[in-house]
Amino acid sequence: MTWRGEGGVANTDRAVLNICFPYTSREEMTSAIRSTVEEFMAPPQPKNTVFSPSRITQKVLSRQLNGDPLPTIRDTSPAPSSRSDADDGGSSSATLPPDSPTPGSRHRTSTTASSASVLPSPEGITEETLDKHMYTAENPPLDLFVRTSGVERLSDFMLWQCHRDTQIVFLSCLWPEFDLWHFIPVLLEWQWSQKQVERDEKPRKRRRSVKGGKEA
Repeated sequence: MTWRGEGGVANTDRAVLNICFPYTSREEMTSAIRSTVEEFMAPPQPKNTVFSPSRITQKVLSRQLNGDPLPTIRDTSPAPSSRSDADDGGSSSATLPPDSPTPGSRHRTSTTASSASVLPSPEGITEETLDKHMYTAENPPLDLFVRTSGVERLSDFMLWQCHRDTQIVFLSCLWPEFDLWHFIPVLLEWQWSQKQVERDEKPRKRRRSVKGGKEA
């Protein structure tokens, strides 16, 4: 469950509070991969063009409701020359070779090939793709992770969200004892580490600007 501060006392749209009930990261990643595969295997939705079936249906229904006569299409196909031709129904058994595919099978084959060709390639699945299917989708990156109870492990919790820039802190107090006095030192240490990272990034940005021919 995700809560975002909007109006009222929490007048901010940058704060996100996630209340995570007991779960496992393995199940979260399995669910994300499953939903990603379902999204990639789903056929593309037809575009609503002028002559699309949905557009034609809307036109027909609107004419019926308004009482307008429906347009008719005259049959311009030539009549069969004889009864034998009509009974044959244009059978291809007398004109096509025995090993040639029937028109129906050729249509099914082309339809299957065309539907397979429009499916997206699995090479397009990236970390961002899986991140959109996680429980914490559209949430900002995890900057600080605090684990109480004195146990120094993640215990299959938020494995995907903890990346290389996440600062992980282990405290020996239990969760009911975790209060502001425990959190302030952790927050100050995180702020100090962030300033260290920004200070180290300044010379790198300056060197890149000099190489690019810009003023430092």
